[in-house]
Amino acid sequence: MSEQPKLPSKATFNLLCLKACIGFGGAWLFWQIAAPGFELFVYIAACWALGGAICAVQAVWHLYRIIRHERLMAALKAQGVDPKADPTATLEILRKEGLLK
Repeated sequence: MSEQPKLPSKATFNLLCLKACIGFGGAWLFWQIAAPGFELFVYIAACWALGGAICAVQAVWHLYRIIRHERLMAALKAQGVDPKADPTATLEILRKEGLLK
């Protein structure tokens, strides 16, 4: 029906956000280390920033999937009616049905 994530949703979302923060933090760290004449750290920082951006987009997409799944479940739940219990059998009903004399 819908592709519900395999891990618990909150844990997956938090891990994706953590990965994005680590990516952006690593990018910032390598950018600070980069000297004007040594461009290797700039490229490394760009790769870390790209990784952080990808994880951030994945986290937003995962959050969208969670919200979409919750709305779908609420819509399916709203389609049904509340269950109605039969009335409890009283002595009058049992006598009327012929079960008691």
